[in-house]
Amino acid sequence: MDSNSLYNNTFLPEATQCNFEDLKVYGPFQVSYDEPLEHELQELYKTVDSIISSILTQKVVNSFCKQIFNYRIVKAESFIKNIFDFLYILLYKPVKFTYSPQFGINLWPGKLSYVRLPTIEKMIQPHVSLLFMDYITETTTFLRYHIKFRFNQKFDISFRKKFCRQVIQSLLMFSVSIKKMHTMKTGIQNALELIQIHQLRQTGI
Repeated sequence: MDSNSLYNNTFLPEATQCNFEDLKVYGPFQVSYDEPLEHELQELYKTVDSIISSILTQKVVNSFCKQIFNYRIVKAESFIKNIFDFLYILLYKPVKFTYSPQFGINLWPGKLSYVRLPTIEKMIQPHVSLLFMDYITETTTFLRYHIKFRFNQKFDISFRKKFCRQVIQSLLMFSVSIKKMHTMKTGIQNALELIQIHQLRQTGI
């Protein structure tokens, strides 16, 4: 065996050698967590309520908006289309709370990007195996995504409306700081009207 081999005793201890030798799965694979016990569930409900309360604070919403608007929303090019797509997702797309230690939090995976929200992440980390049913990991890069949140039903329409209101307030506050209040206000009003028209067409009214 090459003296520089990864399996050489002088380089890796025996236990680590075994871990490398036993690794049969390369690439992404999914692992499930055990179901929480009854007494653990009671504590988890309190944790989830704290997470939701924190997500709805203006400080967290401001951070969320700043990071999201570093990128286009979906494939939108125009300002109005970005606002339309953004608010439509918040109001009408179900939340699928996802956590990655490497990338942060995502409430709408596949729709919006991951954001770093340290306050929320600190709440999640001690309870991650209880809050989520499973995770996907990448054995070559060690990226990890906790994808099935046990309490997504808590992010109901009431939550989405409150969150959307906070987001609009955040956008308006930002627009004041750059002296673009009228542009932002008009853009949001137009986007909300377009969303309403879109929904009426969808329901056939």
